[in-house]
Amino acid sequence: MTPLLVLIGGTFQEGLPRIEEAVCRKLSDSFEVTGVEYPRFKNLLHLLIGRYSLVERINHHLKIIHSFGLPSARQCLWLNRLNHGFNRLILPRDIKNSLKQTILLTFTPEAVFLPEILGKAAKIIYFVVDDYPSLPAWKHPSSQRHFRYLEKQFLKKAGLVITSSWPLYERYRKLHPKVVHFPTPIDFPSENKIAGRIPEDLARLKPPYVGFAGGLYDWRTDPEFLISLLKAYPQYSFVFIGQAQTKLPLSNFHYLGYKKDHELDSYLANFSAGLIPYKTDTYGRYAYPVKVNEYFRFGLPVVSTSLPALKNQADRRLLYWSKTDREFILNLKKAVTEENPSLKSARIKEALSQSWPAQKKYLIKLLKN
Repeated sequence: MTPLLVLIGGTFQEGLPRIEEAVCRKLSDSFEVTGVEYPRFKNLLHLLIGRYSLVERINHHLKIIHSFGLPSARQCLWLNRLNHGFNRLILPRDIKNSLKQTILLTFTPEAVFLPEILGKAAKIIYFVVDDYPSLPAWKHPSSQRHFRYLEKQFLKKAGLVITSSWPLYERYRKLHPKVVHFPTPIDFPSENKIAGRIPEDLARLKPPYVGFAGGLYDWRTDPEFLISLLKAYPQYSFVFIGQAQTKLPLSNFHYLGYKKDHELDSYLANFSAGLIPYKTDTYGRYAYPVKVNEYFRFGLPVVSTSLPALKNQADRRLLYWSKTDREFILNLKKAVTEENPSLKSARIKEALSQSWPAQKKYLIKLLKN
């Protein structure tokens, strides 16, 4: 099998499922995958207390290297280089011996800190799934300067750039000659496992259920707007699943915690509508929320802010695209009371087209060809 070296740019399993973890797992039946985490101080602590080893075997064709380093390195270029340089020395021998056959797939431009890999890898591919400088990991001004410098250098080495949203595609095609659009795929549920099921904690609430699945972070959503939304519909139960930075002090706010994928499906199947209340700041202008297809796979009407990446679905009436807070609030009532079987079928069809079974072969083709 062809070796695939994946620079994750973060932690392999970091709370909510992410594309970096999914790519490693999904491709491990077609490649010999080695995922390398970003060097983190907490990894060093975990190694010292024996929580896990430096190299963790996930399955027969997937192993993860828990890189470690000194803290706050993204604010200091030389420290970041030092952390990556040390972890470069401890790469397993089988990786070093097969670099000429290895495909390098990286979610971070910090690959420039691995010059011998860039110089020998058979292919070098940059996978961009967000406006990285707007993420908390790069929020410090010096970190953002370093990111721009690193990315400029790395784009000279990359043979292909994969982007998860059309706005990212439009940005990077001005920076690189070979750019493709590949929206983050989803897993599709098995209907016979969720049909007729209502989880106990959801059944205790009064329907209709309006749901949000994912990370409810203040840097990505506006708590004040959410409060006004919930106050506008005291008769709805607003159900939040995943991680929540702020718990809203309202009786119709219900945080049900993190649910694994097989558990999440039974919640989504009982929602009347799904929410994507992202801010339309720099992050939002480039974001492609994969949750839109997680909602669509159950035919749910979705209410979103005016994220450019979702304009295509809005033009096809698959979701309610809201340019203002007031429009979002009004659209939610339309979504909850919607009765249109053809739209439900169209949403399910859209989700199927963006599922891993439908898109995996294309990703493999991009990596190999």
